[in-house]
Amino acid sequence: MYHGITHNVSDGGVYLSAGFDPPPQAGTEVTLRVARTGDGADVPTLRALVVRADARGVALRFLGRVDDGAA
Repeated sequence: MYHGITHNVSDGGVYLSAGFDPPPQAGTEVTLRVARTGDGADVPTLRALVVRADARGVALRFLGRVDDGAA
């Protein structure tokens, strides 16, 4: 599990800066939970595809929700 900071969030994806060592390669499917701070709202688990990785983080394209935490 990695923790990071989201940037450039859109309906289609997000850039996640995190301390990946090594970062996942482009084409890798990952699961993602984006926690909102302070409001205690339920946070969905999402499927995403790594489309680009660099030294600072990864660009992810959303693929859909994971039902009830099962991949």
